[in-house]
Amino acid sequence: MNPEQKKEDVSIAFLVTAHSNEKQLRVLLDRLNSSFSVYVHWNKRSDNINIDSFKDLKNVTFIPRQRCYWASFSFLTVLIKLLQVAFKDGHQRFMFISAQDFPIKSNTFIQSFFNENQGWNYFNHTPFPNPAWTNSNRGLDRLQLFWENIPNRTFLCKLFRSPFYLFRWFQKRIPFLQRPIRFKAYGGTTWVCLNRKTVAFILSGIEKNPNFLKRFKYTIYPDEIYFHTVIMNSELASTVINRELTYIDWISGPENPRTLTLDDLEKLQNSDALFARKFDMSRDPDFFSKVIGMTKE
Repeated sequence: MNPEQKKEDVSIAFLVTAHSNEKQLRVLLDRLNSSFSVYVHWNKRSDNINIDSFKDLKNVTFIPRQRCYWASFSFLTVLIKLLQVAFKDGHQRFMFISAQDFPIKSNTFIQSFFNENQGWNYFNHTPFPNPAWTNSNRGLDRLQLFWENIPNRTFLCKLFRSPFYLFRWFQKRIPFLQRPIRFKAYGGTTWVCLNRKTVAFILSGIEKNPNFLKRFKYTIYPDEIYFHTVIMNSELASTVINRELTYIDWISGPENPRTLTLDDLEKLQNSDALFARKFDMSRDPDFFSKVIGMTKE
């Protein structure tokens, strides 16, 4: 039974992280803007974006840009900022997606789904150590080792990171050097879907206990751990359905996750997910057009 069933339409906010392909972002926002509120962060490390060209989308808000790096604490802070802005505007449902996602259900279906399931939170989660993960010490290395928040793109960056590589080498072999984990850790994907009560709990916890968030500053992929750990160690764990609302193919390759193509269309049509990722409109425009067509009202 739904723990918080209500009859009226819930106010839904989609929280979008973007760093490239402004044209594809526009198509995504066009689809969502007609029915939902959308909050977008465009990475400051990326090319400039003409935000004025999106002003006709009345339900779309771009939050201030900041520099963030994949798998780092800076990306987690962007997600939190998106939550804070959308929460302040009074929404009841919050779902993270990226600019490479696209709905595979109609807006009407998505609204109806959340109307009928208002009290639940949706995200996949597994406690650490995760026996299914054959690398990174079943996930524990993400938290126990020291991961610097430095990009790995230039020679100087790589040179600066060398001492940290060496320190992690010692950490793996000398347990005394490892960072202690004083809580039950959970991991999953970034693309969580939360109700208002849960977001209120998360944001209140950050305000009351900022040191716990700081514990993730030198963690790798903290966006795949922080929200899951906070929620699953609380009374709200009973409201979590261990289900992904975004279709992702981690198996077929060649990318990880797979960039979807026309070969995946039937899987998308048969999926019970609301969104799918990753799409590249420039690589396969005909396939992308088919996906758009199958979800039109």
